[in-house]
Amino acid sequence: MVEVHPPLVEFLPRERADQLAGEGVFADDPAGLAAAWERVQELWAAAVARARRLPEGAVEQRVDAEWSFVETLRHLLFVTDAWVGDVVQEREQPHHPWGLPPHFLADAAGSLGLDVDARPGLDDVLAVRHERVERMRAILGDVTPEELHRTCTPREGRFTVVGALQTVVFEEWAHHRYATRDLARLEA
Repeated sequence: MVEVHPPLVEFLPRERADQLAGEGVFADDPAGLAAAWERVQELWAAAVARARRLPEGAVEQRVDAEWSFVETLRHLLFVTDAWVGDVVQEREQPHHPWGLPPHFLADAAGSLGLDVDARPGLDDVLAVRHERVERMRAILGDVTPEELHRTCTPREGRFTVVGALQTVVFEEWAHHRYATRDLARLEA
């Protein structure tokens, strides 16, 4: 049985976590995590191709007050910077200024060096995102089963490497679902 590590188990009903684990989203070994990462990146590649076919300006348009396509990608920059750059790699300044935090961290944006009012274009965000995707790919290529269970020192040791990596994969998967739902509305 795949073990889902905090912080995800705090937010998902156990049945949903088990279902997603069965789909590979919460792999808990290096090969499984790498495979899940590649699957979700294939989904995102298709979503980006769809977004590029939209009329000009549509990727910046919000649907039902949710983040736009570009804003969703900016949030994924934040997710990778927070969970990989900060928690796993313990970088002193892990955040790219274009990262968008979740609403419950909006007040912390300035202290994290984020410029939530920035308006980068799709290609600019994708260039930074490519760096983050490759950073995650490199970590997944090098991590050992033992390293996955290392307790990370940021956040008072509440997280392990595997929990942080599962969070990134899950966030990518979940936001892909939201983004493609909104793309369908924009395509109509």
